[in-house]
Amino acid sequence: MKTARFTVGLLVITLWLGGCASAPRLKKETPPPIDANKKKAADYYLSGALYDFQDQYERALLEYFQALVYDSTSAQILKAIGRDFLRTRRFESAIEYLKKAYHYNPQDKETIYYLAEAHFNNRNLLAATRYFEKYLEIDPYNLMVQNNLAYLYTQLGDTDKLIRLREKQLELSGFSQEAVLQLYRLYLKTEQYDRAEALARKLVETHPRLPNGWLLLGNLYELKDDTTAAIRSYRQALQLNTENKQAILQLYRIHRATRDWKGMVQTFEQIYRIDTTNVQVRLILSEGYLFLKQYDDAKRILRPLSRDEHIREQALEMLGRIASDEKNYPEAENYFKELTRINPQNKFGWFYLALLYNQQKRFQESLRVLQTALENIRNDADLLGLYGSTLSQLKRDQEALDILERANRLDPKNLNTIVSLGIIYDRLKMHQKSDSLYEAALLLYPDYPLILNNYSYSLCEREIQLERALKMAKKALEQEPENGAFLDTVGWIYYKMGDYQTALKYILKAIELREDSPEVIEHLGDVYYKLGNTEEARKYWEKALEKDPSNQQLKEKLQNL
Repeated sequence: MKTARFTVGLLVITLWLGGCASAPRLKKETPPPIDANKKKAADYYLSGALYDFQDQYERALLEYFQALVYDSTSAQILKAIGRDFLRTRRFESAIEYLKKAYHYNPQDKETIYYLAEAHFNNRNLLAATRYFEKYLEIDPYNLMVQNNLAYLYTQLGDTDKLIRLREKQLELSGFSQEAVLQLYRLYLKTEQYDRAEALARKLVETHPRLPNGWLLLGNLYELKDDTTAAIRSYRQALQLNTENKQAILQLYRIHRATRDWKGMVQTFEQIYRIDTTNVQVRLILSEGYLFLKQYDDAKRILRPLSRDEHIREQALEMLGRIASDEKNYPEAENYFKELTRINPQNKFGWFYLALLYNQQKRFQESLRVLQTALENIRNDADLLGLYGSTLSQLKRDQEALDILERANRLDPKNLNTIVSLGIIYDRLKMHQKSDSLYEAALLLYPDYPLILNNYSYSLCEREIQLERALKMAKKALEQEPENGAFLDTVGWIYYKMGDYQTALKYILKAIELREDSPEVIEHLGDVYYKLGNTEEARKYWEKALEKDPSNQQLKEKLQNL
């Protein structure tokens, strides 16, 4: 066995050293003598390599160490020992021998890679980074090493080096879209918006038939709060690809967030004219028509979709919402019931059906619908929120409180739940919780008009922070100047501040828009009373009592007049 191993080892070492050539010679030359120690080193090295091939690393290490006895300066043997220590997770020993190998052959990429890997596993990220950087000096095109460095720079928070690496990758990749995206994200993260914009525009120039560059520009303009430029960029993306879901979604989200229904219709009409088969565009366009009260236009593009089984549910939902908005309650009810029938797991069918019953003050029927819905779709925050709001309408406040708090725990950002829960807290005089809820909501939605109005009204009723309350109420009113409830809130704050003439101006306008509201009518009576006009005060108090006969406080006002 020993002889056989020596024979093979001799062959390998002969080839390794460039030994005798096989080509014929005119003159026979005597080969130079081969060091016996190197022969033995090569013999043991090959034996270790065979054990490595069988994953027997401990036996391989024994052979490599024997080889090292006969050739202590061999970078190849030292690397093999370091590699097997790395494989057996003895990282300190791996680093020791790999450093020796690197000393004798500092250009060996494999040794450098093993050193980086060993330092990484030994949790020395800086050292791992240095060796990967050395590797790229020798082979700048190695994608795996580039990605390893990108990870290390990210972990170390070295954004400058990460950006330089990504810029180099972009150059080496021939301006690939993936490399552009990675670098673009870094520019955004470091708020280098000009460089991000230049990069996105270059992508548009390099790939003019693809929408990706325009999508990046749209995203950038959104971050810069330039909604007009963002919309323009997303429209360009859609002209290149009318089915681009990201562009469609972003445009829909922008128009909805800004409540720009005319803009929504204008945008999606353009796309619809290019591609009348795009179902998502048709649904969004129909919603825009709904908010503009162009019901016939909405129904015209929706009705064909209601016969398509793949999109029928969305079409039924939209047709039901249109019928509800037209006050055609029986038709809306049929649409929503059909939606719940064909798919009991579709929460919107149940949600809009219950909402429809609430609009008609059919609260008991609404509760039954929501109970059935929650049996099919458990722990849904939207359904629970509406269930709590409906209980509130029936003055079942404690039940409503439990349900709404549960819904709020499931989804603390749900606006409908926040609004309903705030009303319940105020009604139950739980003002500390009410204030906490509203303050948290304003951090998430600082401009949402209903939150601003309800919080300001709550503060006003308690006669605290009236200046802040007035500022919030006016901010809400600026967004919805024809909202009767918001006008009443502003007027009522002026009343609490003692400015009765200004209060009268706002509440008179509020009553034009909410002539059936007993609360607004009572407020108008209160203002007239403070202005010394007791006849007008009596008139409006009596009118308010007709609409709310159980109002004991109002009865006392009339008795004391």
